Amino acid sequence: MKPIIGILSTSEDTLSDYIKAVERAGGTPIVLPVVENINTLDPVINKLNGIIFTGGSDINPHCYKEYPKYGLWKVVPKRDNFEIPLAQSIS
Repeated sequence: MKPIIGILSTSEDTLSDYIKAVERAGGTPIVLPVVENINTLDPVINKLNGIIFTGGSDINPHCYKEYPKYGLWKVVPKRDNFEIPLAQSIS
């Protein structure tokens, strides 16, 4: 049976590359949208064999009790609020 791999949504170009990579490796890619309530995706997440946390924006340093430093790129709070609990739920 092919592994089912969740891919966190990013820009269309980047997403396409991740989808192709999972397919080439013999997996079944599933794109996971950023939602406000992570529990919305429970039926899907429970069936995944892995998740790719795609790159992009920086994590807000306040999420790990730090202050912003020089060189910080753009932060996307909605994405942080989704991805951090998702990573904690699967670890």
